Amino acid sequence: MEADTPFPPRYNRFNEWKPIVYRGNTKQFEEEARAASDDPDVQGVLFYMKCTRYHVIEFVISASVEIPVDGITFGRRLHIYKCPRRYGEATPFQQTWIYDGCFEVGSDDPEAIRIGIAEIQRAASRLALFFDSDVRWQVKYSMASASASSGKPSKEDLKKMTDVFQHERDDQEARILDSGIDWHIRGNSSRNLFTRFLCHYIAVESVANAIHECGVDFGIGYRRERRDEREAEAGEFLRNQSPFPSPLLTIKDAYFEYVVAIKRRVQQVTKLVFGADHRFVQAMFTNRDGMSLTDMRAAIAHGRLTLGDTEDEKLVRSRLHEMAAIAKAFLMRLVLRLSPTESVPSWSKRFRVAFTPADPRNITCVSSLRHSGQRDWTIRPEWCD
Repeated sequence: MEADTPFPPRYNRFNEWKPIVYRGNTKQFEEEARAASDDPDVQGVLFYMKCTRYHVIEFVISASVEIPVDGITFGRRLHIYKCPRRYGEATPFQQTWIYDGCFEVGSDDPEAIRIGIAEIQRAASRLALFFDSDVRWQVKYSMASASASSGKPSKEDLKKMTDVFQHERDDQEARILDSGIDWHIRGNSSRNLFTRFLCHYIAVESVANAIHECGVDFGIGYRRERRDEREAEAGEFLRNQSPFPSPLLTIKDAYFEYVVAIKRRVQQVTKLVFGADHRFVQAMFTNRDGMSLTDMRAAIAHGRLTLGDTEDEKLVRSRLHEMAAIAKAFLMRLVLRLSPTESVPSWSKRFRVAFTPADPRNITCVSSLRHSGQRDWTIRPEWCD
């Protein structure tokens, strides 16, 4: 429905995003926020609430769709308003529109904040789905570092990078690797926690499956098993089940492990790439706290792990970095045709950080705005990247 009321009471005026002005010691607020949640967005919103006493979540949306009204309310608590053009009237060449948003939480309970953030994510996802558009969003105040940075590699780093190109073999191998690399990059750029995890896992799974299906092995010595071999192993697996648990589950396990065997292919390929006893292989296929990375991939894909559950979200967040590191190392080893005993080259990881007090993403809270050098806190498109 069209919004016919302004935002509820909040810190920023419409189309504004400025640092929180608090003339006091905020250390206790920060400590309480960090102790209440592992999510930097929940921490940032809780800090905002403690400083301002407004029990709302302020956020911004950048979207490649222009809604035909000034604002809209989803349900009764989530409001978004279309920001006016910063520099004159909109033109036919404008591709992105900025929206100022607010969600009414009603309290500073961390769980209520988490649910509110999930509702914002849900609204943004529905907007993107229905209008076939690119939609990005972020809370205005987060404990995550938002300083813009750019890589500053050395000449030696550049030489290492050019070596990657020199190891290309043929078009088929290149296409397989390009697909895996694309999945990995999508994982790095996605905001959704579960999407990021799945993309990194699929970067490995898709390449492993292609190695099996296409008959290329990047020099790792992969041998495609015959169907009768897999069926024989499945029969052996069933015969060794004693005492026999659930017949249906056992038969299903045997079918997917030995007949369809996607998991088995990934396991065989990763063992050849990393070495059978490598910690990455153990992480992929050995339970840790009741679940391996492969188990997590299946649970996310089939809805057994959801963003709506705090513990599920915490579990995936705790192992996301590990899955991303495995995907990168896996792809790099195949590109460079490294044996399990060889080390993956890495660059120096030097970055140039752009920091300005005129950007509210860099400074969350100040005692005064006088020294920021910024007088106009109108939301800027570059703040929504």
